[in-house]
Amino acid sequence: MNIKSSIILFCFNTLCFCLYPTKYNINHDELNNNYRLRELSEDLNSSSIVDLRILNNQSIIIATSGGLGLLDNSMDLYSFEDSNLPVGGNPALEVYTEEQLIIVSGVETVNFLNEEVSSGTGIAWSTDNGSSWKFIPQPQDQLPECENLTCDNPLNSPDECECSPAGSGCSWDVPSQTCSQTGNNIVINWGGQVLSSLAIQTTAKNVTYDVSADTVNKYIYAANWAGMLRRFKYTDENPNWEIIPLPMDNQSSVDCGSYPASYVYNPVDPQISGNLNYGGNHNHKVFSVYTEFYNDQMYVWAGTADGVNRGIIDDNGCIDWIHYTTFDGLGGNWIIDIVPQYLTNSELPRIWLVSWDREESTPHPNAITYTDNNGESWFTINQFGEEYIDSNGNDIYDLEDIIIDDLNNNNNYDGATPYSFYFTSDVLYASTNRGLFFAFSDNILNWNKLEFPNEILSILDYNQNIENQIFSEEKVYTCIKRNNMFFIGTPKGLVWVQSDDNIDNPNLWNLESWDYYVASNQEIVNENKLHIWPNPFFIDNIYTNVDFQYKTDQNYGIMNIYDFSMNLVDSFECAQFNNYNNLECSWDGRNKNNIKVSNGVYFCKLKISNQEVWEKLMVINAVKGHY
Repeated sequence: MNIKSSIILFCFNTLCFCLYPTKYNINHDELNNNYRLRELSEDLNSSSIVDLRILNNQSIIIATSGGLGLLDNSMDLYSFEDSNLPVGGNPALEVYTEEQLIIVSGVETVNFLNEEVSSGTGIAWSTDNGSSWKFIPQPQDQLPECENLTCDNPLNSPDECECSPAGSGCSWDVPSQTCSQTGNNIVINWGGQVLSSLAIQTTAKNVTYDVSADTVNKYIYAANWAGMLRRFKYTDENPNWEIIPLPMDNQSSVDCGSYPASYVYNPVDPQISGNLNYGGNHNHKVFSVYTEFYNDQMYVWAGTADGVNRGIIDDNGCIDWIHYTTFDGLGGNWIIDIVPQYLTNSELPRIWLVSWDREESTPHPNAITYTDNNGESWFTINQFGEEYIDSNGNDIYDLEDIIIDDLNNNNNYDGATPYSFYFTSDVLYASTNRGLFFAFSDNILNWNKLEFPNEILSILDYNQNIENQIFSEEKVYTCIKRNNMFFIGTPKGLVWVQSDDNIDNPNLWNLESWDYYVASNQEIVNENKLHIWPNPFFIDNIYTNVDFQYKTDQNYGIMNIYDFSMNLVDSFECAQFNNYNNLECSWDGRNKNNIKVSNGVYFCKLKISNQEVWEKLMVINAVKGHY
């Protein structure tokens, strides 16, 4: 199995530009018959590469922020145009080569209650390597129509009423002698029990961030933020979503059929009253999922905003869960990726977890954690934590720390946010907001940063100017190896390196063996307009900064950010340093006191000599893991 991409990556914002891609150094041969079956158009819909997977014919399927793409064996790039594919970007992608099964989810940005939020657009799957597709809409629940229910003996209610809560989700109101829906919960049947679940009646914030298939029982599992954990039978002609309940935050385990009477499946933030929690559960916010048959048993792992859950699936499809958190040794509780690694002479896969800081009162840094014994014990690698090295002693990892690291050449991994993991037989790769890092399997505590050639850094606008304190994060979302080539997905294009002898040793890659596919920034920035991307800007999403560009002959400017009351929020410099004579700078969504700004509209003023340019920016401060 290949890695699970976080997705969260993703296109969580999905207000991504469908850039006009430009190809470089790519041969154009005729498509073979296999690709003639697909509805394809040349080039990708977007050059923001979110995830990569290899099909059994060695072509690479590509998840982008603008839709699904394909890289064939002749190194030609195409976009899928099938009407059954979900609209928007692709936060989740998975491939099962033996079954020729491809699964992909969709997301777009919508206006919900006067806010711009991410919205799931459904899941598509193919059982013939992408020649044809089936589609299921994003899961939504319907409250029961209680007014159609009756009661033969209302004076004896509720025992003799058809709208008894245990039977329908409705209740009998004695004074009015009517059936009514109380609250926003629905009734689900699970393991012989009748349980209550919050009805998710919208696709807003209901995004599938990860998918995985149980190819034995023919289920596709979907990790949905607001929509919780769900599955459907992908072999059914008209499949239906099934809700899969998870333990509550305070439960270390729960067996199928043994849920407490007070159980409610609810991803809304838990509320604290004194020393008691009530309301929803962080463990019901699901971000990652992984299923596989090993150790003579079918397992499902579900990563949430409150740790990870290991489930054993029985012959009837019911699941017994064990719930692990930082109290059990995890490096963090917000699990955005679950990745298996297959070790020699081991019956069990090593299970890796990628966790992000959820910013609670006692935060854990970004971390990667693994178990070799199916969850009995956990080990954490903290090299990617924001607290790993704080050179200037102000308790955060900021621009000054980055500059100090660069000057000291300390491998540049401190404070990196990992997005996804990938393994070859010899090497572990971590895709992060600060570049691609690797460690050899026999020394997993020694990580090194992969240094891109200067040409690639320039093409991707990964530029640094230490003198003027300008730093551009070298974001890498995903990577994968195909034969003697290694591919790397970035926000601005796909890059790859070819090495006939040393493809499994990044230290030996020849800097002259790199190539790339990237969009031209000349298509983006227009004269006399301040370009802001992404806009809306979702703080804490995959895009950790909002970028500003302005085409001008000047090489210096000042950017001021104002709130709706025109109070100055932040001020910083912009400088000329990219390839297309654009003035450029970025903002992390924090004010002058390094505190994240609130939701709302902000006014951005770029002052260049005697000229001022204004533009509006919408900021969505979606607190990590919260719904």
